[in-house]
Amino acid sequence: MCRKIISSLILTSLGVIGGALLRQPEINRLKKDIENLKKEYADLEKKLETQDNQIRELKIRYLTLKGWQFLQKFKERRYMRGCIIYEYALKEYIPILKKAERTENLNMDTKESLFYAAFDRILNKGVMKDKDRSSVMNYILEKYKKDINNYQELDL
Repeated sequence: MCRKIISSLILTSLGVIGGALLRQPEINRLKKDIENLKKEYADLEKKLETQDNQIRELKIRYLTLKGWQFLQKFKERRYMRGCIIYEYALKEYIPILKKAERTENLNMDTKESLFYAAFDRILNKGVMKDKDRSSVMNYILEKYKKDINNYQELDL
């Protein structure tokens, strides 16, 4: 009976060892697969990190361009507003100029007189001093502020 137990144990041990030896190539293949998957995972993590950095960089560029576009739009609007102001200034200047050419006594109020002199200097000298620009802007904005702020151009 002892022999049967010992022989059973030996056969079982041989079976386990034999089974392990038979499965060793599969175990080795699975270990290699695990190592390959770890390498692929590490490579994918690096690629993901690179892409994250690229996305962050692109986002920074996008926001920079968006800010620049906003600034350009603001500059264009300011320029357009300035053009509209000077259209209205020309509209005001021409009748005063016609009147000045016909008569010597213009009978203008102070604001109108300052406007006429300032716009005349701008047109004739081609130089725009701050004082002249301020006089023109104040006079025109006082009369046409609503139209100018709505960017309503004149049909000249």
